[in-house]
Amino acid sequence: MPTSKIKNQVNSEGKEDGYWEEYKSNGKLFANGNYENGKRKGIWKWYWDNGKVWQKTNYINGKESDWYKSYSINGILIYTGNFANGCWKEYYENRQLRSKGKYLNNWRTQDGWWKYYNEEGNLIKETFYVNV
Repeated sequence: MPTSKIKNQVNSEGKEDGYWEEYKSNGKLFANGNYENGKRKGIWKWYWDNGKVWQKTNYINGKESDWYKSYSINGILIYTGNFANGCWKEYYENRQLRSKGKYLNNWRTQDGWWKYYNEEGNLIKETFYVNV
């Protein structure tokens, strides 16, 4: 017999607690994950309308903590990154590496050497960014 999760509960202080699901206006699942005392905790996932995962990230104390992944509507990994060390990679739909480098300021400022590749995987450009 299948079991079901209790979802979308609040604690005695009125804050989200436990497993949550969020839905789009079209009734399709938008996101799911856990809250603890009103803050996101652990792995959260967001979904395309076709049900495939769009994004995944890990939360600690309500903040994106370390890794992040984003997928195309076809389920192919497009972005992967780490909030802790700032290292990010972007991929083409054919799974070839498109770019890699480091971001600062929570994915807002490129920093240091960035490398860019064509769809065949050949290095086409290197750029050095200075955080000013």
